[in-house]
Amino acid sequence: MDIGDMFLLCSWPILGGASVIWDRRTTLLPLAAGVMAAAVVLLVEPVRQFAYEDQCFDLGGATRTGRCDYGTLRASAPSGWRSLPGAEAQVALGLAKSRKAELQRLYEEADFDGDGRLDEAAVLIDEAGRSYSLFVFRQGARPEQLTPPRGQTGFADVVLSAREGDPQAGRAAELALKTQSGRETFVWDPRVEVWRPSSEAR
Repeated sequence: MDIGDMFLLCSWPILGGASVIWDRRTTLLPLAAGVMAAAVVLLVEPVRQFAYEDQCFDLGGATRTGRCDYGTLRASAPSGWRSLPGAEAQVALGLAKSRKAELQRLYEEADFDGDGRLDEAAVLIDEAGRSYSLFVFRQGARPEQLTPPRGQTGFADVVLSAREGDPQAGRAAELALKTQSGRETFVWDPRVEVWRPSSEAR
């Protein structure tokens, strides 16, 4: 046995022990990283969901089965048009589906004409998936189309809002359509029973 063999024989317990420690580290580090990643997901997801529900509530919606819901159009949509929630409407127009799209408000209900009955307004998507348009559905009246059909450009920024009228206070009902280029407002004129458009700068 030469000196080299003796060195290997004496140093084997030390070298072997070090290799075991190193093997454990290389095995445990990825495991620890995985546990930490899972913990972050478990902590972040509830916070993210809470923020989502809070945004939905601020916009006048309510979360059902984890999704923001503003209501469903009860009136029949005109031929060639359909009412869809924000995320589905964006997909129908060929846009990418996103969590943010679920917060897009495309439906409102209020007493627009002061007759004491709930009316509806909705941004509808055409059956071909090429355009959208704003419609109003007053009780006992035919659907009214307030905007011409528009293409998908800027649709992700479209948000519908409404203010109920108060005839006794002399306040007219109002519909507002926020778009990429600004804000369009439609005011109900009870004297002639028509919606009068007016443009507002953002």
